[in-house]
Amino acid sequence: MPSALNCSRVVNVRPNAGARTLDLDIMLFGQEIIHTENLTVPHYDMYNRGFMLWPLYEIAPNLCFPDGVSIQQRLDTLGAEKPASW
Repeated sequence: MPSALNCSRVVNVRPNAGARTLDLDIMLFGQEIIHTENLTVPHYDMYNRGFMLWPLYEIAPNLCFPDGVSIQQRLDTLGAEKPASW
């Protein structure tokens, strides 16, 4: 039986970089803001992706992002409707 990690594995062949065995998007890390060559937290485009914000809203409806904007404000600005079902 495959493990959960193996089921989520994404393999991409990137020229000159070899195969990428795992693609993991880190949406948030507390209130940390991280910008390095290989990592950007909060996720660089999550504020524009309702499919990332809605599940986060369901588990943390009072969340405020590191810039002080609430998740509710982000959803209102984005105008993303809650999906009918997952």
